[in-house]
Amino acid sequence: MELAVRPVAEARSVARRLPATVVTIAVAAAACLPGLGRQPLSWDESVSVAAARRSLPQLGHLLAHTDAPLGLYYLGLHGWIWLVRAAGFGLTETWVRLPSALAAIAAVGLATRLGERIYGRGIALLAGILLSAWPVFEFYSRDARPYAATVLAVLSSTVLLLNASLDPRWWRVTLYAVTLATAIYLQLFAVLALLPQFGVVLRAEHRRKLLIAQAAAVASTLPLLWVSWPQSGEVGWIPPITGWRIAGFLVTVCGGAGIAGLLVLLAIAVRKNAGEHGFSGLLYGQAVLPPLLLIVGSLGVSVLVPRYALVAVPAIALITARAIAFLPRPRRLAFGSLVVIAGLTTSLIQRQSPYKYEDFRAITDHIEDHAHAGDTVRFDPASYRVGFSYYTGRDPLSVYPADNAASGEYRGDTIGGVPRQTPASDRIWLLTDGRRGAVPVSYHAIWSRHFGVVTLELLDRLPLRRTTALVVRGGPAAPG
Repeated sequence: MELAVRPVAEARSVARRLPATVVTIAVAAAACLPGLGRQPLSWDESVSVAAARRSLPQLGHLLAHTDAPLGLYYLGLHGWIWLVRAAGFGLTETWVRLPSALAAIAAVGLATRLGERIYGRGIALLAGILLSAWPVFEFYSRDARPYAATVLAVLSSTVLLLNASLDPRWWRVTLYAVTLATAIYLQLFAVLALLPQFGVVLRAEHRRKLLIAQAAAVASTLPLLWVSWPQSGEVGWIPPITGWRIAGFLVTVCGGAGIAGLLVLLAIAVRKNAGEHGFSGLLYGQAVLPPLLLIVGSLGVSVLVPRYALVAVPAIALITARAIAFLPRPRRLAFGSLVVIAGLTTSLIQRQSPYKYEDFRAITDHIEDHAHAGDTVRFDPASYRVGFSYYTGRDPLSVYPADNAASGEYRGDTIGGVPRQTPASDRIWLLTDGRRGAVPVSYHAIWSRHFGVVTLELLDRLPLRRTTALVVRGGPAAPG
């Protein structure tokens, strides 16, 4: 018996001596890296790649007209793609998403370090594990968009603020200001998680230096705000808020229905929130303000999208771990295990889906397997062309122009290029979002299939007699 118990005891002893950040980084890597390239790129991710593939002058031209708030991410991805190609690797989904995965892993380590300094090792360790399993965080750790990098920048600014408030040497304060500005340049909504830092600075002993740093960071982002303001219509696709949408938004940010329900029970069981102040109070602000301000702001212009509140998730995980620590020991273990299991279950379910929102990989495979000579491809909306072209590596059937069809670069200042007149063809492959009126009047659908939110239809030209009859009867004509 002694021989069997000793290795277990020694393993536990080693685990206790390991830094909490090492443990949680290993857990985060195990959660984020496996299967990174299994799902095809979503349309949003294809847009990231299409923008990053442009030359720097072309990218600047694009950002002057659209997607300016994502410019820093596109520029970073541009450099990453250059490195991947210079190393001789193909641009697969794994390589495209790897920067986000690495940012998420580093964010878990920083969140653990922050929790260790504020609450202690045990709470920090649990918080890091919770964050690694948090479904919405885990989802965007495998997404070629700037959200994971923004979380890392916000956490970095929080840790640097803690350091600078204790030791305000010029290089610490400067590094804090640079990180603050970087977070905003990565995603404008990061400012929602940075607002609580202002309250901490006002109570800091060396507040003058820190206030100057914050003012300098905000001033440096004014050019971004200037360029982005005319592009505010880009959020026009977001539906107006309703009670159900608010509930769904909060449930998603809180990690899904399972974790959200457990958090409600936890809040009822634990009422020892009084007396939280300082950096612990900052965490409460970062957890509550982003989702709350998004809800309030959506009363004017709807911005109620869970990924915009992703910056709140690390603080929510830390506060959850802190609340669990208040429970009696048996309940603490049971509740912590339930939250982790609920998060892992939801994350595994969303990973099992063959795609995220749409499956352009399957769409292009089907077209290339079944297309006839002379077929054309049409996109409605035109932006779907981006996802199609990523998986073909060219645009041989497209009715839309491109600067260089072989490289997938696009002309113009809009995502997906500018449409031109459909050439005469007996068959058209139509990628549509399901809107009525997308089928030209002289065609009819002979085959249709849904690939997530994208519908692929094969259109065949109607006989001339039927086409004329439709026009005489005043049938609706879609753009051709």
